[in-house]
Amino acid sequence: MKLFCNKNHWKIENGKLILGADTDERLAEQLTKMMARLEAEVRLEIYDQICAIDFTTNKKQIVKSGIENVALQVQDMCAQIVLGENK
Repeated sequence: MKLFCNKNHWKIENGKLILGADTDERLAEQLTKMMARLEAEVRLEIYDQICAIDFTTNKKQIVKSGIENVALQVQDMCAQIVLGENK
C-alpha cells in the first residue's frame, strides 16, 4: 500500500490539517490516524516533561513566595514546556 505519492493531498492551514479535494477516503483516513498518533506522542512528551519538574530544589524560595505566587510559577513553567521554551 502506497502512503505518499508526488501529489500534494494535504496542507496545514492555521494549525489544522486540510485534505485536498482529490484525496481518496483511504488516504484521508491514514493521514487522520497519523496526525492523531503524532498528537498523542507530543502530548505524552509534554506530560513527561511536566512530571519531571523538580519542585523540591528551591523549597526556601517557594515557601517565601507564598502559595499564590507558587501556583502562578508552576502554571508558567508548564506553559513554557508546552511552548517548547523549557531550558
